[in-house]
Amino acid sequence: MRWSAIGLTIFALCGMALAENPFVSLIPNAETVVANDPAVANACQVCHTSTSGGALNAFGTQVQAKMVGTTLSWREISQLDADQDGYTNGAELGDPSGTWTVGQQNPGLASAITHPAKANSKPSSIRDQVSPTTWAVIKDMFR
Repeated sequence: MRWSAIGLTIFALCGMALAENPFVSLIPNAETVVANDPAVANACQVCHTSTSGGALNAFGTQVQAKMVGTTLSWREISQLDADQDGYTNGAELGDPSGTWTVGQQNPGLASAITHPAKANSKPSSIRDQVSPTTWAVIKDMFR
């Protein structure tokens, strides 16, 4: 009986971990938010108010409103400003134009990624969100 309880617990924990992954992968740099914000314990907190899911924060509410099944309209979400801090969700997550798609490499500079649901978490400048390679291409256009 004891082994059954342990097995059931492990199965439930693995199930929660697996359930998280499909949704986290719909948001660019969700894991980077965790790395950059010590108050965020796991990627669930990009959309939820707690580490175990449940109640949604302002960004999570916007994501939920744009979900159809397991498909998210990232372009639409990227142009909104969940925390009303003057930076779009896309700008805070490294994709101000909303062109990122699931499966692509995370956009932007990891160090410039901020939490889209925290008004006190803001990108330092728009320049920080564009890779040095992109800036070189832009500069070359005007030479």
